[in-house]
Amino acid sequence: MTARLTCVATSAASYPLVIRTHSGNNSATDGGSSLPITTRHERALGLTAVCAGTVLWGSAAPLGKAVDAPPLVLLVWRQVIALTVLVLFMALRRKPLRREDVRASRFAAVMFGVHLIGFFGAARLTSVAVVLLIYALAPVFIIPIAALLLHERPARTVVVLGAVAIVGVALVVTTGTTQGSNPALGLVVSIGNLALWVLWSLTIKGARIRRVDTATWMLCANVGALVLILTVAIVVGEDLGEVHGADWLRVAALAVGPGLVGHGLNTWALGHVDVGLASVIGLGEPVLAALGAALFLSEPLGPVQVAGIAIVIAAVAVVVARSTRTVPAPLAVQFRN
Repeated sequence: MTARLTCVATSAASYPLVIRTHSGNNSATDGGSSLPITTRHERALGLTAVCAGTVLWGSAAPLGKAVDAPPLVLLVWRQVIALTVLVLFMALRRKPLRREDVRASRFAAVMFGVHLIGFFGAARLTSVAVVLLIYALAPVFIIPIAALLLHERPARTVVVLGAVAIVGVALVVTTGTTQGSNPALGLVVSIGNLALWVLWSLTIKGARIRRVDTATWMLCANVGALVLILTVAIVVGEDLGEVHGADWLRVAALAVGPGLVGHGLNTWALGHVDVGLASVIGLGEPVLAALGAALFLSEPLGPVQVAGIAIVIAAVAVVVARSTRTVPAPLAVQFRN
């Protein structure tokens, strides 16, 4: 039997086709079989999915802020539309739900709903740029926690350029607008939501390590979010009929674009790329959202902000181009068993 490989290939010539990593697409079985294998093709697809998901996420805050309806009303209809599309997709796919996948996705049901309420609520309380600056700090927490729990070993390039990108995001935000009905409260809500986002990202990675089906995870997350958001909306007495005219198109775009496709791509990709790397690539979201807010919501961008946007885009582009594989994680194997 071929001995288990315990390190990544150090050169393309040594292992041209595959590298060992802790992707969710492969699993170790009993009896000393090899650690999961991620092919270069899968790795490239994973990186592409993270980048595409980040672009879609960048449209979420501007779209949400452009809708006149209250945040809870917006979110109720966002979830209704998203679930309708997702159920149709799963019906056409004709793949039965696995009980173990549903069980593993139970925490997603609560976390996703709270995250959505916090995200769009904060975007109404303060500027889109400030909300997304807080999210830009996620890699600061995700990378060390993933290194501790999953033994991820990000390349030095990822860490250094991640720090550079955070500085760029800070330039975008600190010289920007403080628009919003209650900027101080919006900042507090954003900080709390950052903690939830870090937990959410690591939970998804754990699920994908256990090979939880992406569509099942998304279904559970969106069902739970709808139940939670609808309950809160009813309790506070929201009028669900407050969406009118062109706002329906914005809500539908929000549900399908960043909602289903954006989150779906990111969830699937975490079976093939490290969560720390994905969080660094996700730093492109704030600058894309700031650009969208400037174009469609008249939130101004100054020269310093433009420079910050250029820094972030350049740093993320280099990270994607030069990202490397990671050392296999013993704890990641335990997650699967």
